[in-house]
Amino acid sequence: MTLTGIAIGCMAGSAAADVMTTSASITVDSNSPDFGTVNPVLSRFDTMGGTRVLTGIDINLQLAGSGTIVVENFSETAYSAGEWSVEGGVNWIYLAGMPDGGEETGSFIPFFGLGGFGIAPVTGDIEAGMGPFDPFGGGMPGRFEVDFDGEGDSVLAVDPSNFDVFIGTDDIVGVFGPFTDLLLDDPNFALSASTQDLLFSGTLSLTYTFDVVPAPGVAATLGFGGMIAARRRRAR
Repeated sequence: MTLTGIAIGCMAGSAAADVMTTSASITVDSNSPDFGTVNPVLSRFDTMGGTRVLTGIDINLQLAGSGTIVVENFSETAYSAGEWSVEGGVNWIYLAGMPDGGEETGSFIPFFGLGGFGIAPVTGDIEAGMGPFDPFGGGMPGRFEVDFDGEGDSVLAVDPSNFDVFIGTDDIVGVFGPFTDLLLDDPNFALSASTQDLLFSGTLSLTYTFDVVPAPGVAATLGFGGMIAARRRRAR
């Protein structure tokens, strides 16, 4: 009775899920030489010789920062207030590996969209803030700037089909950077909009959920203990 209870208890305990987290601090500066991309280093999931089975991966992102929207007028006429607007957002992309040689070796490096935050609609009086563009007079395009800030906190569950990329005993040297999406409402199609001076900081992390299974030797011992308990019951 006692041996049987111990064997069952150990086997049941091995089915409990566990969690491991690896994280990297991130600073994104669009004015840096790498044009706002960084290479976070995150640990892969080690199966410990098959004694741990990966059941889930969450990519966690927490970022906050700011930037500037720049609108330029390339037309020879001025816009009145309310005749244009711009809105959009800053989104984040994580590539789980380095693309160098990826196409040559045929290896697949998954990328993940980690969300971001929206930029509220911005309108302005270009005529007052900047004059029209006079290309023959040596002038510069009219220019309008507005600062914005925001923060993002997202969790993305990785599809099991991509688990293999995250399994190993080494680190993942990835690629992380912003993707800005601006929607410019311009009836004359003479304006351009862009972002500059993006500066964000935060944390990118991977949370691995896994089950612990007995090593082959332990499993054999548990099985042998169960056989002994069964024989003792039959002997009684």
